[in-house]
Amino acid sequence: MNKFFILIIFFAFATNAFAQRKYKAYKRPSPSNQEIGLSLGVSNYLGDLAWKGKIPIINESNPKAFRPAGGVYYRSNFTKFTSFRASLGMGELTGTDAQTNNDPARVNRNLSFKSVVLEASVMFEWNIAPYLIGDKKRPFTPYLGIGLAGFYFNPKAELNGRWVALQPLGTEGQGIIDGKSKYSNFQFAIPGAVGIKANLGKKFALGLEFQYRMTFTDYLDDVSSENFVSSDIFYDNYITAVAADADALSYRAIDPAISPRETDQRGNPNNNDNYYFIFVNLSYKIGKKNDSCPTFR
Repeated sequence: MNKFFILIIFFAFATNAFAQRKYKAYKRPSPSNQEIGLSLGVSNYLGDLAWKGKIPIINESNPKAFRPAGGVYYRSNFTKFTSFRASLGMGELTGTDAQTNNDPARVNRNLSFKSVVLEASVMFEWNIAPYLIGDKKRPFTPYLGIGLAGFYFNPKAELNGRWVALQPLGTEGQGIIDGKSKYSNFQFAIPGAVGIKANLGKKFALGLEFQYRMTFTDYLDDVSSENFVSSDIFYDNYITAVAADADALSYRAIDPAISPRETDQRGNPNNNDNYYFIFVNLSYKIGKKNDSCPTFR
C-alpha cells in the first residue's frame, strides 16, 4: 500500500505548487474558514485473518467484516487549497477464518478476533480545486490528505461464550519466551485520505471520504508468528485457568491432522496489519455570516 501514499504526496506537492504560483500570499485563518464536523460510516481491516485477493483493498476485504464507525473533527483552511484537520474516531475491526474466501487451510485454522479501535489523528489536506464552504463559484472539490495517527486496540476472541482479551495471554509466547515481548495496545499509523466535498448552502458541506491507515504493528488480529507454540509453554508459566485460555485461543484447528500444531503456519510476520474507514462527513463553518474568507492578492 506504499503506492497509495506516494500518489497522495505527489498530487499534494503538485497542487501546492500550482497554488503558490497563482496566489502569492494569504491572511491567517479567521473564524469563518474553520469548521467542525461529524463523520459516520464503516470500518474494515486487512491482515492475517482477512481475505487474500489479488486487488489491494477491494477484494482483500471481507464484505461481511464491515462494522459501524464514526468520529468528530476540526478543520482549519489556510488557503483555498490547503487545510489542517484534527480528528477523533472509533470503529470496530473483525476477522475470522470461518469466512475466508475458498481457502480450506484457513478455514481449518479457525482463528478469529474483534477489536474496537480508538484513534486520534492530524492530517494535512490538499484540495484539487480552490474551495471554501459558501463559495458559490466553486461549490465542490476532490481532495487528498496525509498525516499521523495514534490509536488504541484490544483484540479479543470468543471462547465458550466469553470474549477474552488476547494480548495479556501472549498467544504466541510473548512475555514467556525469551526475546519475545508483548506488543503494545497503543500504536501509531500513517493515515491517508481521498475524498470529495461539496457545499450545502453558506454554512454546511457534505463529503464522501476513504481513509486508509498504514500501521506499524502486525498484531491488530493478535496473529503474526509463523509457528504455533507448545501447550507446555502456557502451563509452565500461568496458573491453570489462564493457561487453559491461552492454550485454547492460540491453537484452534478444527482437524489437527490437517493443521498440525508442530508444523503448520499460524501467521505471516512479513506484512503489518492495516485498517480503513469509509466516511460520510458533515461540516459546519464556524463564525458569523459576515466574517470574511481568507483573501488573496
